[in-house]
Amino acid sequence: MRPAVRGLAAALVSAAIGGMSPAGADPAADLKLTDDVYVTAVRKCATPLHVESVTDAARWPATDVLVVARRFASQDPILLARAVLMHLEAARIVEGDAARTQRSAAFAVAMRLMALSGTSAPEGLRLNAVLATVAALHGSLDVVGVAALIARGLATWPQEPHLLIARGSLAETGLAMPATGERTPQRLRETEPKAAAARAVADYDAALLAAPGLVEARIRRGRLRDRLGRYTAAIDDLEQASTEAADPSLKYLATLFLGQAYEDAGRLRDAEGAYDAARAQIEDAQAPYLALAQLRTRQGQASAAFTVTMAMTGRTRSTMTDPWWIYDYGQFWDLDRRMTTLRDLAAR
Repeated sequence: MRPAVRGLAAALVSAAIGGMSPAGADPAADLKLTDDVYVTAVRKCATPLHVESVTDAARWPATDVLVVARRFASQDPILLARAVLMHLEAARIVEGDAARTQRSAAFAVAMRLMALSGTSAPEGLRLNAVLATVAALHGSLDVVGVAALIARGLATWPQEPHLLIARGSLAETGLAMPATGERTPQRLRETEPKAAAARAVADYDAALLAAPGLVEARIRRGRLRDRLGRYTAAIDDLEQASTEAADPSLKYLATLFLGQAYEDAGRLRDAEGAYDAARAQIEDAQAPYLALAQLRTRQGQASAAFTVTMAMTGRTRSTMTDPWWIYDYGQFWDLDRRMTTLRDLAAR
């Protein structure tokens, strides 16, 4: 299914990124942010004083945050990773310009962290800092920041599968929401949708070559192969992904997109079965109901389409119930896990 409503999806993701917060966080509080105050907060991050660190950061004046973060000159990768984490978590408990500023600060520190080489940092610390920042920026559609971090990361780790997935999913965002593609640097932009889809498929090919068990790469490749008219290859990918996926959201997406691939291939009975399976996997998700209703409509079964639509009405109890709503926002769905991993690494 390819619904066209994107404004709502953007609003939902924006709310999820900027609105998970305690109402008491006041980014406009009159606090003087100095270099010493900043360093003290960074040192508390990923320690037993972590909450205090993030709460302090969320109250700093937005006008000062970027200035101080950009001149944070530490060469200690642990401290830089903690600063990234602090800003990403602070962005989740403030809203609007304050949240954007905190994510921009995380980006600035992540770029500084990436510039370090030959460090004794824990294995994976730099990579996870980059991936967490990429996920947060992609969720807020900061495509320029995402593209810059991915390019820097792939210069260091040319075949890193998660970075390849991130680059491919950035192309998918541009396909789904063309206006975002206009903000991508020209050197990373494809002028034709088909070329962008093919480039993303190549990224997923490379990711799966490096890590065959990456189900997300297989799902995304399958969906794009379907878009490119390669229905048999798409079905192969999505059938395998729906079997292998352990994460419920990924299993659901694989099954939902498999229904679309079956439908595009003319296998309407199989499509119906896949949509029904997706409905059973996440009962409050709306996308399978819409897909079934559209399928019935194309079959000339208006009454059946109406019945399916009515069955969907009122089922969604949460704006984020359906994983489809955040599919086009890269790895935003994986942000919590990335930040947990980064916190564990930065605590050492």
